[in-house]
Amino acid sequence: MRLAPALLSVLCATLADAAATLSFNRDVRPILSDRCYGCHGPDSNKGRKAGLRLDEPAGATKELKSGERAIIPGDIENSEMVRRMLSTDPDEIMPPPELDRPPDEGAARRAHPLDQGRR
Repeated sequence: MRLAPALLSVLCATLADAAATLSFNRDVRPILSDRCYGCHGPDSNKGRKAGLRLDEPAGATKELKSGERAIIPGDIENSEMVRRMLSTDPDEIMPPPELDRPPDEGAARRAHPLDQGRR
């Protein structure tokens, strides 16, 4: 996947000093809770989408019907969740436009713990 130059700059700058300061629970889980758990969280009776459960590591990293994995620990560029969070395609972007949640410009920086395989 080819990342936009600005996003790549953010990721590269983050790599140098963020490893010691970012954590999954503090920096990533709130994004998932705010933007993803409504459709991909613990409440299966609310109509979980695509069989994807992001609130537990086994569900977030399992192979999906599409053959993709939402989160690939240690491989942020190939993690489908991150790709969709950063997409500009209205048919691909998550959360979908009809949920009226604007894109989170800091998501790439806060997703960095995924690149290190943190949980």
